[in-house]
Amino acid sequence: MPNAPVALPLVNGRRYQFSSIELSVLKPNGSSEIFIEINAINYADSLDIAFVRGTNQAPIGWTDGEYEADDTTITFYKSALQRLIDAVGSGYLGANFVITVKYSANGEPLTTDVINCRLSGLKDNPAQGNEAIAVEATFKTLYITRNNNTPLVNHLT
Repeated sequence: MPNAPVALPLVNGRRYQFSSIELSVLKPNGSSEIFIEINAINYADSLDIAFVRGTNQAPIGWTDGEYEADDTTITFYKSALQRLIDAVGSGYLGANFVITVKYSANGEPLTTDVINCRLSGLKDNPAQGNEAIAVEATFKTLYITRNNNTPLVNHLT
């Protein structure tokens, strides 16, 4: 049996890190802005697949499943989030956004994820201390494309 190929380390062993991220937001008015004043972003999607069972102990198949993207959360520093809200104006909750997250590091390939979403909530939580004030923004996510790959073969966009 032939040996599996050995994965060689990337240039100088470098990998993506948080500072490898470039986050840009396409606003409802069509303008786009790059935000560097963030300290966290969380997004995920999944396919809920169910087994089909017959009179056998084991599953006899499975369904195509139902796709669902989790809510996306981004922790912005207060002034950056306020710029985003001011750009939308009244009615900012429920506004449509397209968030692009680019990962770029020396020796790693450029990877781009696109999140189609609506702003659904904001959570301020200032506390005493020397830390910058941050606000968690929650976006109801319709779907995520990862490096131009849609989550489903016949995904309607």
